[in-house]
Amino acid sequence: LTVGVYSVFQIQVSPATVISFLTILGFSLYDTIVVFDRVQENSVRLGRTGQYTYTAIMRRSLNQVLMRSVNTTFITLLPVVSMLVVGQMVYGQATLGDFSLALLIGLASGAYSSLFIASPLTAYLKEREPRFIEIRKRLVAKGVDVNDTAWHGVTTGSVAARRQAPAAAGATAGTATATAARPESQVDPATFGGHPPRPRKKKR
Repeated sequence: LTVGVYSVFQIQVSPATVISFLTILGFSLYDTIVVFDRVQENSVRLGRTGQYTYTAIMRRSLNQVLMRSVNTTFITLLPVVSMLVVGQMVYGQATLGDFSLALLIGLASGAYSSLFIASPLTAYLKEREPRFIEIRKRLVAKGVDVNDTAWHGVTTGSVAARRQAPAAAGATAGTATATAARPESQVDPATFGGHPPRPRKKKR
């Protein structure tokens, strides 16, 4: 992408530009490894259950690493922009300008390609494998919306709380009324907040 920008706008290539291309390659590889290491970890852990399509696994992985990749790229671009502004525009250093311009284009496009090009392409290719085709057919047969972007594999409550939620739904209104009628000191910690208070230490 960076070479293409240089070609379209007829920007002169210097030795500093070539060094920038190699630096961009290293950064892009790092960003891709960060993303796909988490994808591989989730595909092994969640793929064995047979309850998630590869697209769902990819979405979960991107949600976990998105802010890390964006923040890393943003922090990296700050000194690059500084070099471009101070070196090229203030002091007129052509070498710094060539180096920082190529870095600016390459770092931004490298992060974008890892998140928005390589990941969807990988998901598209993996969904064509027989294993994930079978998983998708089985989920569709169960009435699961495989195109739903919400993640249903992780909830905040415990397993026991999730199992007791339907049974406790009918008593929610009565419990809330009784809790509001009692003073704060008499509220049952098991029904208010879900966590009992920490035991007090005995005084010596």
